[in-house]
Amino acid sequence: MYALVLSDNIFTSSFLSRGLKYENVQSVPFAFHHFNLSSININEFDCTVVKIDQKTDREIKLILSILDAIPNKPLYLIKSDNIDLQINKKNIIVNTGKISMRQIAYDMKRRINRAITKNTEKKLRVADLSLDLQRRIATRFDKKFTLRNKEFHLLEFLMHNTELILNRQKILEQVWDRNADMFTNTVDVHINILRRKLDHKDNFRLIETIYCNGYIMHNKPFK
Repeated sequence: MYALVLSDNIFTSSFLSRGLKYENVQSVPFAFHHFNLSSININEFDCTVVKIDQKTDREIKLILSILDAIPNKPLYLIKSDNIDLQINKKNIIVNTGKISMRQIAYDMKRRINRAITKNTEKKLRVADLSLDLQRRIATRFDKKFTLRNKEFHLLEFLMHNTELILNRQKILEQVWDRNADMFTNTVDVHINILRRKLDHKDNFRLIETIYCNGYIMHNKPFK
């Protein structure tokens, strides 16, 4: 589970991040004036925690941008009673600082796990490749392929992030563990396994190697 944390200053954001870490929620702290939505992959976050001590146009626009960018993921807004802020979005949870970070983390896990449970009945599809999230079976070229645990999670991550260049460290953090060794060739080995199973025909490949950068899964086959 991965959270984006924003506040007026980096010290407050870091303090909130530490509170989430105690509940086994990884997070990245930012201050509003150093945060640029276009500089990160917002889709990699499972949720957002925002603390505001004053209401400014920049902060409101940024909150609305995050809500629009990830409309199905929760945003926890921590504010004081004297800040009048009305945002009519279904995925925003507003509190006045009376709820602890532990309670927020608990609610966060409950909401995200509930969303995952709903998604287990669905399938992912990219071009002619489909992935059954419940049965963990991939289908391509009119054949079905059973996937091992890491193969499944790697393919799911790639299919959720099409047309994005994903470096090896990012893949290790999301599919394996955030403390994974960035010098290991685990990612390359598992990418090659997926290619042998699902991406081996010329002119029908979806996974491209970006030299010195990582990998990208395309929405359409490339030559």
